[in-house]
Amino acid sequence: MYKIKRTSHFTDMLELEDGENTLQIPVEIEIDKIVQRYRALEVELMRAQKALKEKGQTAQMLERIGQTVVDIFTLLFGEENTGKILSFYDGNHIEMLGDVYPYILQVIVPKLKAAALERKQQYKKIQRMR
Repeated sequence: MYKIKRTSHFTDMLELEDGENTLQIPVEIEIDKIVQRYRALEVELMRAQKALKEKGQTAQMLERIGQTVVDIFTLLFGEENTGKILSFYDGNHIEMLGDVYPYILQVIVPKLKAAALERKQQYKKIQRMR
């Protein structure tokens, strides 16, 4: 029997707490669909943060960073859940990023990297079979 295991789907549950207030966010990611877009947004966030350090804080720069953060969250958590998270943090993008980004970096990003590497190895194997 030839067995194929689907590997490009990630599910988890993220729980945010603020005293008595808790918010549970189901995380369901189709890794193959988002890996390239995530990387592009990650690069955009790094560029915006670098520009902020070099040019100083401006309303335009903060808006650029805030929108990139929202775009990353929307990609990973979906539009509805991103709205819930923003509401939980009362629209404070910086606090939201500081609290939730470690989860993204420590849990989601390794899954994205592993899936990308696995996909790359699969394509190499297919090329050798030809």
